[in-house]
Amino acid sequence: MGTADTDWLTSAEVRKSLRISTCDLAHLREEGRIRAEKRGNAYYYVAKDVEALRGKKLNEEARFGRQVPADG
Repeated sequence: MGTADTDWLTSAEVRKSLRISTCDLAHLREEGRIRAEKRGNAYYYVAKDVEALRGKKLNEEARFGRQVPADG
């Protein structure tokens, strides 16, 4: 599993933070745009990756004046 100094988020936390669906989150994971680790039946995501995507999404929303998907 990941390193001890890595902060991890659950799928629900990531979906809420990015305002995306379960399917969109799976696509981000499968495309390698967000690092994830499977533990049992659950996925956990690297908090820094989520924050980077969130920042990108918020910048695009501000630029375009509307909500945009997390994948750009």
